[in-house]
Amino acid sequence: MTRAHWGVVAGLALALAACNKGQQAAPTGQVVATVDGQEITATELRAELAGARGATPEAQKQIDQAALQAIVNRKLLVAAAKADGIDKTPDFAVQRQKAEDLAMIGAFQQKLLAQRPKVADDQIDRFVAEHPDSYAQRKIFAVDQLVVPQIQPAVVKQMEPLHSLAEIAQLLDRNGVQYVRSRGSIDGLAADPDAVKRVAQQAAGEPFIVPAGTGVTVNVVTDTRTEPVTGDPARASAARALNGRQSGDLVNRRFGELIQAGRSKVSYNAAYQPPAGSAPQPGASPAAPGTN
Repeated sequence: MTRAHWGVVAGLALALAACNKGQQAAPTGQVVATVDGQEITATELRAELAGARGATPEAQKQIDQAALQAIVNRKLLVAAAKADGIDKTPDFAVQRQKAEDLAMIGAFQQKLLAQRPKVADDQIDRFVAEHPDSYAQRKIFAVDQLVVPQIQPAVVKQMEPLHSLAEIAQLLDRNGVQYVRSRGSIDGLAADPDAVKRVAQQAAGEPFIVPAGTGVTVNVVTDTRTEPVTGDPARASAARALNGRQSGDLVNRRFGELIQAGRSKVSYNAAYQPPAGSAPQPGASPAAPGTN
């Protein structure tokens, strides 16, 4: 073989070696994919799915693949962000700490809820009997609405003595508050039963205000129809409502206790000292009637 031939063979061998070095063995076992050598495990995929289930094996496979691709895409974007130095910035450090804190609190909350006692059958039956507007005489209210995406509490306070959507719309106009007129419905089965009871007792044509994030929805009932729900469907809905209440009560009580117990460890800059007697609030606000 000539020296030229040896050079060609050597070049081919080096090229093949480089190709083989770039190829990675296909993941197996509990590793469902790798991204630049970083493993994605079956446990991580299950967490991404969050319990999502397909009706058929084919549908489940599609759900699994979509969830896996979401993880892959996320890791690719994270790698690009790191290459751009995002992870070294002070703003990102603050955001990452907040995300870790919220994730930790979420996991703690789930552990608390796993210890919650099961709702008893007699509690469910009593709840159904106490809320006829949601079950035995389930009400579905048609409503005219003013949907207000953002509003100051002081303006909401000014709404309270008003008795029509027209008056409230005029108030919003005077204060330069943006809103949209709409129509919707409140289903007694889907909304908070205590809130449904209050709506059912509302005087005809009287507006009521429902908090919605940074805004509110102002509603007036225009029509009501009755579609009873009894038996197992009613009991299942009541069980969900009771579970939600017990979960909220348990978390708010325990978190409140922990916050109160830890306040002695907190030291404030004088410029940020909270008013005497104030305390951080751990829980969410009570459920309001849902509209759609």
